[in-house]
Amino acid sequence: MDADTQKEKCKRDMVHYLRLINYCLVVGGTGPLDEWGVNGAREVYKALGIVTDTYVTAFSYLHSRGCGPRDMSPQALVEYNTYLDYLINSMS
Repeated sequence: MDADTQKEKCKRDMVHYLRLINYCLVVGGTGPLDEWGVNGAREVYKALGIVTDTYVTAFSYLHSRGCGPRDMSPQALVEYNTYLDYLINSMS
């Protein structure tokens, strides 16, 4: 697999995880992340030789870039960051 293909797949995965975080914000719990994102993800990435450090770095960057008044309400930003932390910890 070439570098461009790997980069595109990484972007696709990032969008998928962010979509799951949006679902978590709607339902008010980690269910969507647990069910479709976290359970087994580490094993799959390990089996495919994908290093999760890249994802952890990207999600940590997103965590530090959120802005309450600009991006979402302050309360939603706190919840969003909580789900990002949950995802980061599950991938670490």
